[in-house]
This record gives sequence, C-alpha cells and structure tokens, in this order.
Amino acid sequence: MKKKLITSLLCIGMIGTLITGCGNGGKTVSTSGEVKTLAAYEGIEVYESVAAVTDSAIEEQLKYAAEQNSTSENVTKGKVADGDVVNIDYAGKIDGEAFDGGTATGADLTIGSGSFIDDFEEQLIGLKIGDSKTIEVTFPDPYERNTDLSGKDATFDVTINHKVVTTVPEVTDAFVVEYFGYTGATTVDEFKEYIKERIKFNQIVNSIWESYLADCEVTSYPEDEVAEMESQLSSYYEYNLYSTYGVDLATYLSAVGQSEEEWNETITTNAKTTVKEKMVINAIAKEKGWTVSEEEYQEQAVIYATQQTYDSVADLETAYGRAEIEYSILSNRVLEYIAANVTVVPDPEEATTAETTTAADETTTETE
Repeated sequence: MKKKLITSLLCIGMIGTLITGCGNGGKTVSTSGEVKTLAAYEGIEVYESVAAVTDSAIEEQLKYAAEQNSTSENVTKGKVADGDVVNIDYAGKIDGEAFDGGTATGADLTIGSGSFIDDFEEQLIGLKIGDSKTIEVTFPDPYERNTDLSGKDATFDVTINHKVVTTVPEVTDAFVVEYFGYTGATTVDEFKEYIKERIKFNQIVNSIWESYLADCEVTSYPEDEVAEMESQLSSYYEYNLYSTYGVDLATYLSAVGQSEEEWNETITTNAKTTVKEKMVINAIAKEKGWTVSEEEYQEQAVIYATQQTYDSVADLETAYGRAEIEYSILSNRVLEYIAANVTVVPDPEEATTAETTTAADETTTETE
C-alpha cells in the first residue's frame, strides 16, 4: 500500500478528528450546546513571516514525499558497512547470565546511529551477512535506561540476518501523478505549488486558531459529547503512555507527582476544548450557510481514505464514522476560508525599523 504525505500537508480537519485515533462509529458531532460569542473570523491579522513559505520548507516536504514512498528489500550478500541498516539477532549476557531486555530477534539496526551502547555497532562492521560473532561491551555509568546495568561488562552473541536496502524514488512528473494525483497536480512544479499552499495554510491556522478559539465564548456544552470525548482522550493518552514508555497511568502519575484528580481535570479541559472547537466550526459553517453535499462528501472521502492509506471509503467510514468525515470536510472549508481572508501585517521588528527610518527621514528633511 502506498504511503502518503502525513505531516503538514494533511488536512487540518482530519488532524482534529484523528487525534483520538478511535473513531466513533457514526456518532454525531457537536451541533448542540451554545456558542454565545463567535469572534470575527475575517481579517484576522497575521505576520508576514507566518504567511511566507521558504524554498527549503518546500524541498523538505518533497524529500519527505519521496522517502515515504520508498521501497526496501532484504539483501543477503555482502559485508556490513557504516551507515548500513542490518537485521540482527542478539542475546546479551552478564557474568554468563541473560538479563532483561538483552535479547531480541529480527531487530533492525542502523550502523553508526548510536542506538546501541558504545562500541556495539562498530564491532559489526566488516562482518559478512550470515556471520555470527560474540562482542564485548561495557554499559555506560550511569545507564539511564536501566540503572541496574550501569558500568557492567556484557557479551552479546550477534547474528547478521540481512541488510535492509532502501530505494528512494526520484520526484518526477510521473511520481507526482502516481502517488499524489489526488491533489490535482500533474507535474513537479504544480506539486510544489500545492505543497506551498498547504504549508502556508497550516502556518496561518496554527498561528491564529488557539487564540481565535479563546476569543469565542461558549455558555453550555453538550454533556454527552464531552463525556464521550473524555473517554476517547483518556484511552488515547493511556495507550500512548504504555506504547511509548511502557508504563501504566498509575506509574506515570507517581513519577510526575500528579494526582488522579489532576489528571482527570486535564482530560476534562482538553475534552471541552475539542468539543468547543467543533461547536465553533459548526457555528461558522451555519452562519455561512455551508453544508456538505453528497458529491463533495464522496470526492473528499476518497482523498481522506487515500491519505490515511485505507483501501476504500467504506473502511474509512468504519474507522471514523460518516459524521466525523463530514465534519472534517466542513472544518477544512471553514479553516481555509479563515486562512484565505487574513490580513497580513509586517513583523514587529520590520515595523519598528520602518518607523525609525521614517522618523530619521523626517528629521533630515527638517534640518535641510
């Protein structure tokens, strides 16, 4: 399955939807509750630097686009060299005894990355694919990942299974059509222009949205939707804690000195912010008289499914529900409208410089 750009080129609306990563099985999104004050969303001021897009930023995204669509193959011949990605099995021992975390099979390691302790990777250089070797290392002192291992000598029995050789495609017109034809671009230059507009859009929205949302006043929230969002956020955060750090919530709270009550208050605050965002988006859409037609839904849902690497719109709907997808489409339209109607003003330093220059000119004129 082809990978797509999923950083700053991803639609903002879908980012909001995908934060929970849970889907909602078709649950409706915020149309209840009351938005008392809807702040002005036309003519919001942004600095020139926010609206500007550098060539390097565009090139970075082009490079990322190519890398995300790279292909890899396992090579079973040759020798290990610095910079290679090798797949290895290893079994570590201290004083002849295995220790926790010291054994793995089928692990990918980039030689020279410093991922393993000092001198581990260097001792693999020059080995042939298929070779096995016992290497000797000393854990650093202190060793933060596991203080019980700090300063201890260890041996690792290592087998080189294969190299992983990655081929990054060249960004050509054909590449653009094959992988990013859904953007409407058919040439590299057109794709660069698409990237430029998406970066500009994201920079503007990211710079103004938090403060704009704060300027909007909500007098009541839909309690069922806040409760649902609390549940989703709580599950999402706890999953991240375990998958990233290998700890449960109780362990994390103990480590950071936070009570469960404080944690729950944070969850509630974040849930209300997310629901408020949906309420405000819907309020703006209602004020503009915008809805999502069936034709627009089908067109955009195909793009979302492609971006998120789902095989079909049906799979996307199973994951997130039609209501969330419709909200994402509407959200994008609202945010794009806001971004297209900002007022670009000089950066503070430039404004100060201009004022100083003007004052100096006036003084010179008076002297003359």
